[in-house]
Amino acid sequence: MATPVPDSVLIQQVIEGSTAAFGLLVARYQSLAFHIAYKLLRHRQTAEEATQDAFLKAYRGLANFHGDAKFSTWLYRIVYTTAVSHARRKQLPTSSLSDENAATSYPLVDDARTQFQALAHHDQKVYLEAALATLAPDEALLITLFYQHEHSVEEISQIVGLGKANIKVKLLRTRRKLYAVLHQLLKQEIADLL
Repeated sequence: MATPVPDSVLIQQVIEGSTAAFGLLVARYQSLAFHIAYKLLRHRQTAEEATQDAFLKAYRGLANFHGDAKFSTWLYRIVYTTAVSHARRKQLPTSSLSDENAATSYPLVDDARTQFQALAHHDQKVYLEAALATLAPDEALLITLFYQHEHSVEEISQIVGLGKANIKVKLLRTRRKLYAVLHQLLKQEIADLL
């Protein structure tokens, strides 16, 4: 099996005029780029539009990429800001839980965690997606980047433009909100079963 061409080599080829090299970069990163845009915009067509715009911006600005961060982090930052711009322009409706509804006591969190772990894997995914859908787009994105795509706090900080301490606090608050929503969903499921 062939070793993938490093990003730095592809970037140099793009700067020298190779559109095929940029096609390889797009293929390598388009899935998560779309996922980031979709988590923020929650509308497939608008997310696709934002992702395309972001790749175009990255292509035009590639000569300005200095390698201070990983290419993927630099690209995802462009996707993030482009998606935020699209959201402001389109003024898409979003839903969010208020902080008063967030879980603040640990027994509630522990109870929700225990109930959630008892479900089958498929059911867990269904409930997790339903709970994520209730979060504000930026909160869902943080959870997705950190847990599903395993980006570090530092990488997320560079992508969304917030300090590392702020990311940690937002992750903590978002996890609490997520547990509160899961608790309510599972509580309703149990009531429906009885």
